[in-house]
Amino acid sequence: MDVYLRVIGGIEDNWNPRMECGAMMEPVLRAHGQNHLRLQIEDTAANACHTTHESDYRCHPSYPFAWAQIDDLATLDGRPVCVDYKSQSRWAKGWGKAGSDEVPEPIRAQLAWEMFCADRDLGVLVVGFGDDVKSHEIFELSHVVIYRVERCPQFESYCTAVAKEFWEKHVIPGVPPEM
Repeated sequence: MDVYLRVIGGIEDNWNPRMECGAMMEPVLRAHGQNHLRLQIEDTAANACHTTHESDYRCHPSYPFAWAQIDDLATLDGRPVCVDYKSQSRWAKGWGKAGSDEVPEPIRAQLAWEMFCADRDLGVLVVGFGDDVKSHEIFELSHVVIYRVERCPQFESYCTAVAKEFWEKHVIPGVPPEM
């Protein structure tokens, strides 16, 4: 229902402490990616879908239902990549070893969709692990881990089929999904 309301009515989730933490940590994690990985951040305003979405959204050229808000498009060692920045509790589950592609499934799905919309074969996650704190800073970063996820055509095909069905069943006719 959240997706339906966002697409149909432009209704966004209320700002919450997790979102605030993510917004606060994103510039720190971007700088880490640039300094330690040598990510070359692209100017994304030039190829955003300006007609319907904000400038950090990328639209797939063939599917009207396929767009994604991508933190950064960049090159890594000359290879085009999608980059996403995450702040996570040091106790978060589902994360593997540094450099691996072992990431929680919802984040894998998000990154797969971003790679599909931007036509990139590699996704890089720059993840800051730390602790929530009770002060004005709200998050204390302890360490940063990089994950690399290759594009998977089978998973992408599944995600595209689900999104297309949702678009055709709910968005086009304006029929909300069941709660």
